Amino acid sequence: MSFYSRSLPAPTKAQRARMDAIKNGVCIPCLIRGKRTLFPEINHLLSGGLRISHDATVGECQWHHRRIPNDGWSFDSMREMYGPSRLCSPREFHAAFGTDKELLEVQNEMLGVL
Repeated sequence: MSFYSRSLPAPTKAQRARMDAIKNGVCIPCLIRGKRTLFPEINHLLSGGLRISHDATVGECQWHHRRIPNDGWSFDSMREMYGPSRLCSPREFHAAFGTDKELLEVQNEMLGVL
């Protein structure tokens, strides 16, 4: 079973290129917070618990995406420095960084997508 078979078909060549560009960019929540965390993970935005599309993707560091702190950092120090994690507190995450639609708009702007 393919990784993508749970809710989406395999990404197209253009969608793979988009995800590669995101992975070589910056974490969007970190950028909003004034930080520059490189090489983010791909976060597929959801609707009804399912991925929307491979085009509805935002780059997020391990902290913002999956609540994994940097080596040697506590959860509290990560939260203080980088803000809330999406996984730990979605409401606080969105209050701090914006809606998924707003995050996607920032990501698309960074990628030069119309």
